[in-house]
Amino acid sequence: MPSMESRRKSPVAPGYSQMHWMRLCNKPGAAGALTGLGPSHRPGARRVTMEEVRAHKAEGWTVLRGKVYCIAQYVPFHPGGARTLLSGAGRDMTKDFDKVHRWVNAEFMMEKCLVGMLNDGQQETISEEEEHDSDHLA
Repeated sequence: MPSMESRRKSPVAPGYSQMHWMRLCNKPGAAGALTGLGPSHRPGARRVTMEEVRAHKAEGWTVLRGKVYCIAQYVPFHPGGARTLLSGAGRDMTKDFDKVHRWVNAEFMMEKCLVGMLNDGQQETISEEEEHDSDHLA
């Protein structure tokens, strides 16, 4: 478990607490709005390849435990700051996430941001270079 000093937190703007995030997620139509996939989007129904995740890096697509999420709308709510969160865009951020947030129920927090499931056999592990690059961000 990282020490409190190693976990840098960034202040979030007023109106961007975790409680505000949960309220936003509970609004009607949140899933389509938070993924950018529109009102007909059914979370989890889509199968996504790592190639698609990489192609949507700018839109904030990432992988956590075999699920693809669009994290872009969560950026201003993230207590660790935008840079840390967006370092996971376009790739599988499971190892990085578990280093700092193993106890956080991200599947619940981000359920309305679920784009789909990563195609079987497509889940990647973080390369040593990526892991080293992200160590200073946690």
